[in-house]
Amino acid sequence: MTYWQKRFNRWVKKDARPYIILAPMGPVMLVYDVMDTEGKETAEEFLHNGFGRNPFDVKGILPKEMLDSAMEIAKQLHKRFS
Repeated sequence: MTYWQKRFNRWVKKDARPYIILAPMGPVMLVYDVMDTEGKETAEEFLHNGFGRNPFDVKGILPKEMLDSAMEIAKQLHKRFS
């Protein structure tokens, strides 16, 4: 039984391609996007019902310094890759 089955009662689709990430305290780990899983609910329904809200909602206040820093990095990357 996979993690997705045990934890969420969902299955990874047969044609799903994993993301390879650096694992905490280990070499690498294969992870799957929730959109590459199936179950009783669609992936969208699972996300909404599982979190009880839209997982892409943003709340809170971003400190001005953090926003300024992110904007500066974005400008530098734009120059570098343009």
